[in-house]
Amino acid sequence: MALARAGRVIARGSQQELTRDLPGELRVTFDDPGEPELRLPTTDPGADLAALLASGRTPVSVDVRRPGLDDLYRSLEAAFSEQDGEVRDAVG
Repeated sequence: MALARAGRVIARGSQQELTRDLPGELRVTFDDPGEPELRLPTTDPGADLAALLASGRTPVSVDVRRPGLDDLYRSLEAAFSEQDGEVRDAVG
């Protein structure tokens, strides 16, 4: 897969390679009117959920959203704006 900006390739690799370091989102719903839903950016949803459960809160539902192509493109756009525009490979 290659992503382009202004006619130039700005990243190459598989979707998994390109999104592996991007945060996803852990969404947890509680039966608590004060804080019915928690959305937490995370690269390790299992560890974050374990920490949340260890705090004594009981979730009603849990959803893990993995980073997708939209997240990848936004992160590359931001990085490209800050960098010199070099093409970066996901591997190596």
